[in-house]
Amino acid sequence: MASVLGVVSLVISSLYEALVLAFPGLIKLLPCHPMQPILKFAFGVTYGPFYGLSGDLLRSADGASIMAAGLGLLAALWGEQQLGLLGPEGPGSLLGLAQSPVVCAFCGSAWIFFHAAASHIAVGDKSGAAPPAVSGAVAVALLVCRLVVSPVNLALVGAFAVASLLLLVAMLTMRTLYGAPTAEIAEKYLEVKKAFEGDAAAPGPSMEPLAGGEA
Repeated sequence: MASVLGVVSLVISSLYEALVLAFPGLIKLLPCHPMQPILKFAFGVTYGPFYGLSGDLLRSADGASIMAAGLGLLAALWGEQQLGLLGPEGPGSLLGLAQSPVVCAFCGSAWIFFHAAASHIAVGDKSGAAPPAVSGAVAVALLVCRLVVSPVNLALVGAFAVASLLLLVAMLTMRTLYGAPTAEIAEKYLEVKKAFEGDAAAPGPSMEPLAGGEA
């Protein structure tokens, strides 16, 4: 029988990942999504240049990583708890091996969202930092639940943590060597904010013309 923490982890994780997939993941990848033009514009003139990268590349990588973590977590959680797709428990079993990637996925989700919150703050979007910060905090809480109820391969989880740290160092290096000046990014962000507020206030026109406005 599943423990109380296991059930809590399953229910909250499923709701959390469904929201993550529907909002910060899918909207960055679906060209037909209503928010796609403003996201292309925002990544093209702020977040991409902030790291010296193509806005489309960064937006697609961000969305794809969130989708991969979310879909993998849902498959592992429901395959483990409800569908029995991962087989019986035991050392070396598929179910046992699946516990570590689940923990890594929560670690990765927290890394992505806290990094996103820091990026929002860096470009002057303090209000926009709140949603990813809250999402990161939820990921940490769910990570703690998983660590309590599931045995993990410390070597695998540790290797993932080291890889995440190296990726952070690489991003900071890209920012230092190739990123646009902070003042310039902050000015561009004001353009994005005005465009977004104007689009939200107008019932008819879309942001489509801005999709081609990447720098």
